[in-house]
Amino acid sequence: MGYYDDKFEIKGMTEENAQALKESHETYDNPAYSGSVEIVKESDDTYTACYDRGDVKSFQQIHEDGELFGGHTDKLYQ
Repeated sequence: MGYYDDKFEIKGMTEENAQALKESHETYDNPAYSGSVEIVKESDDTYTACYDRGDVKSFQQIHEDGELFGGHTDKLYQ
């Protein structure tokens, strides 16, 4: 998983997939996350979903959800 300060990141997604991941974690009663998700444009066609670590309830579930949308992380989550 990627870490940046107090953020938990899922990287390498298309804009469409990043938005779908964001909506799935913000809209539905998701047991893995309870906050808002920020989408950051990394390059012309690559986006990152940024989560506030304090709102994460299951790093493993968010990691697995991110993989479903074509994302990846840089480091192992804790």
